[in-house]
Amino acid sequence: MLPEDAESHYKQTNQMNPLDIILDNFRHGEEFSEQSFLSILHDEHRIDMDAYWKLEWALIKVTLPDGEYPRAQYWPVFRIFSRLSYLFCAHSNKNDSFQITNFDDWFIDELNERMTAVFESYFRGSVPNMHNQLEYRNPLLEGGDTPIQERQFKKLPSPGVPAANDDQSELSFQQGRLDSRTHTQCLEIIYKNLSYKMQWSAQSFLAILHNDHRLDMDAYWQLEWAVIWLTKSYAREPSPHGWPAHQIFTLATSMLYAHIDPDDSFEILEVSKDRLHALRRRINVVFDGLFKMKTPDMDEFEQANPLLG
Repeated sequence: MLPEDAESHYKQTNQMNPLDIILDNFRHGEEFSEQSFLSILHDEHRIDMDAYWKLEWALIKVTLPDGEYPRAQYWPVFRIFSRLSYLFCAHSNKNDSFQITNFDDWFIDELNERMTAVFESYFRGSVPNMHNQLEYRNPLLEGGDTPIQERQFKKLPSPGVPAANDDQSELSFQQGRLDSRTHTQCLEIIYKNLSYKMQWSAQSFLAILHNDHRLDMDAYWQLEWAVIWLTKSYAREPSPHGWPAHQIFTLATSMLYAHIDPDDSFEILEVSKDRLHALRRRINVVFDGLFKMKTPDMDEFEQANPLLG
């Protein structure tokens, strides 16, 4: 819904804190609000466009070049997108009990595509051109004397991160960097799990899970090893490969969930529910570590990854 007075609506944005809006949608935080877009979508099964415009505005406002994001916002954004992706996917599955009630499927699909583009731009560190998104304009992005692409966004404070001029911290940081060969090997493993990339391999964990309906633990150990080493490499800043990592996480957990869902036809062969639940938890811990920029504690799992040593 467009405001009657675009100028007053633009002034409203100057009074809003984008990080507050993001945390309003973060279900795992104390600031989570029942009036947020995610809360209304989850609890009331409806799309509140005013709440969506705020979330979209906040994401674009905090999108920074080269993905230099403070810890305080990067992890919540990852979790928000994961949950929203799950809800839109559940709506598309007509056998699922979750159904959005106040818009038709065409609009819901278009909004999902738009939302994905906004989050993808955030993870890539490039401000999206929202003026190319259908005929729907975010009223909070209207107004101002410069195009949204040309505005300079202020970096939000990043508590707890050592100063850049701290020599000792910088030395430790450089020592923690992966050598180029290992780094390249990690990226090869990550990208061969994505079907739309040139590096995609039919022998990757996701390919075998999707095509053969089976768990290949050797392929999984490689993927887990790559994610954990990238986490160590980017211990002080979010990984620039967050977007493909998120897609792998979403696809893997969706297929594991589909096997458990009795109304879904996807079934993984020769695997117990206990083993599947354990793997889902393990995947969550591993990818959580990447986006929290904290090496996960794998000692809690009975089975050790033979590649981690």
